[in-house]
Amino acid sequence: MTAITSNYESLSNQADKAAENYLGSAIHLLNKHFGEGYAKENPVLVGQLVYAMATDFQSMALAKTMTDLSDKLAYILAAN
Repeated sequence: MTAITSNYESLSNQADKAAENYLGSAIHLLNKHFGEGYAKENPVLVGQLVYAMATDFQSMALAKTMTDLSDKLAYILAAN
């Protein structure tokens, strides 16, 4: 597992970039599926989609971390 060595300022900057990425993706997806300008007319839906994207990433990152930890613990236990 890789240690997080970033400082809080760096982590904050990464969070800003992630939010901007989610926002751009949400706008693009909504306009792609429902027509140009749909996202602008439905800002609440944009916000909900951004929230869903961020929550999904958080859940998948946590699941991966837990799987990695579980694998390492199994390895340690098998060695003893």
